[in-house]
Amino acid sequence: MTLPEIRERLSPNHGSRGEPPNIRAIDMLVLHYTGMQSAAEAIDRLCDPEARVSSHYVVEEDGAIWRLVPEERRPELCVELMVVLCERLRRTNEQVEDFAFLDLEARIAKVLLRLTHDEASQSPASRLGLKISQRALGELVGGSRESVNKHLQDWKRSGIIEIEKGSILIRDLEALTELA
Repeated sequence: MTLPEIRERLSPNHGSRGEPPNIRAIDMLVLHYTGMQSAAEAIDRLCDPEARVSSHYVVEEDGAIWRLVPEERRPELCVELMVVLCERLRRTNEQVEDFAFLDLEARIAKVLLRLTHDEASQSPASRLGLKISQRALGELVGGSRESVNKHLQDWKRSGIIEIEKGSILIRDLEALTELA
């Protein structure tokens, strides 16, 4: 996993967790939505000494990460965990948008493309095949197995995919991309 660039704007609003060997253990991770108009406005507030509020990191809607506490003062917070959480949040936001603005056919195509990309990044194979049931695919796209099957059968007749027991083989990646 590639970590994104972490931008830095240091805030005076943080305290000590103690000195070795008496460093207080971290017993929670707080994720908070500020409700401010922009990340810049939130960062300005978090860096204002009079505000007396703090945050170790700020994550913008686009996934950009800002570090507000110097590296040597930060808790043993796993940046990789934060990146995973950001990716999941980004994917969830994308799914909400897809449900609101895309029809079922486009959602199916988009999910198949994402799953194909994820699968290819784990094991580069010449065949673009996915082991997924139509019921599971329906759950991912918010459609019934029957509705998903109808679109898959249309795509099979068009030569875009092949359907094998328990798997879907992508035959025409370009056509599937156009559907998404």
